[in-house]
Amino acid sequence: MPTTVTTTRNLLNNPRGYATTGGALAAAASVEVTRHAFPQRSCDRTHRSPLAFARLVQQPPRQLLAVWLLGLLMAVLSGCGDDPATGDPRSDDHPTDVTQGGEPADPASGAARPSASVDFEVAVADDRLLVDYTVTNHGAHDLLVLNRLPQPAGAGTSYVDDIVYVTGLDDGRVQVAQRVFPWPDSVRIDYAQAPQMGATGLAPRGSLDVHLEVPLPLERRQPFGADLGYGPISLPDRVTEVEFCLGVIAPPYPRGVSPTLDPDDPTLMLLAHGDAAHQAQYLFCSDPVALD
Repeated sequence: MPTTVTTTRNLLNNPRGYATTGGALAAAASVEVTRHAFPQRSCDRTHRSPLAFARLVQQPPRQLLAVWLLGLLMAVLSGCGDDPATGDPRSDDHPTDVTQGGEPADPASGAARPSASVDFEVAVADDRLLVDYTVTNHGAHDLLVLNRLPQPAGAGTSYVDDIVYVTGLDDGRVQVAQRVFPWPDSVRIDYAQAPQMGATGLAPRGSLDVHLEVPLPLERRQPFGADLGYGPISLPDRVTEVEFCLGVIAPPYPRGVSPTLDPDDPTLMLLAHGDAAHQAQYLFCSDPVALD
């Protein structure tokens, strides 16, 4: 028999509570995610002993010239930039929109569509955006529905399903979402570790119903903050359209994605934002809705 989970939240009143769902997700080993945005790296890739140098200068001038040209060519080809294999961020030699105070890059993940469906209803009512969605798992494995965002709760953090991320797109469009984000393409911020978010485990043949009310006008919210080192990031001056997107991750989880079961909430799985989770995420998005 299908299992149905219903949660209704009002963002303005911010009630507490959590969804429940049939089935269970096996707890995975916790992995701490750490990244530094600009590691200290040396451009000095060659070290010679005094004896080696003495032998070098004793060579005929033509051979010395050949050695010098070869070294120069290798330096130009290798550079002192970031090694792609290390995952180091790009340098200021490759500016993107973020250098002008725009949103960081948000490339398509390439994840395969999971065996699931999401039905959206998005509407504008007076001073709020109304979002209703239903997620249904048609597959044989549990899914991670990325709909539990962090918010301060006393001295700690709670993960609730009644708040959203809001980021700008192009041409006056805005995305309202519950999802993970990749590492921002900035070299001016040092992140000690990736921010976390929560996910609801959705069992096979289960469904999840969520109601959201987002106040208007919209305010930007993104897990890596409002300033990536190039100045504050804001939404378009005139927002004309809005879409709602929901992130879902299906197993098997790739390396770097290690969801862990919250010990105090059997429906809550915790995972980190970043490139690994972003690449594993499939985004379901509604049609754009005009904001009058």
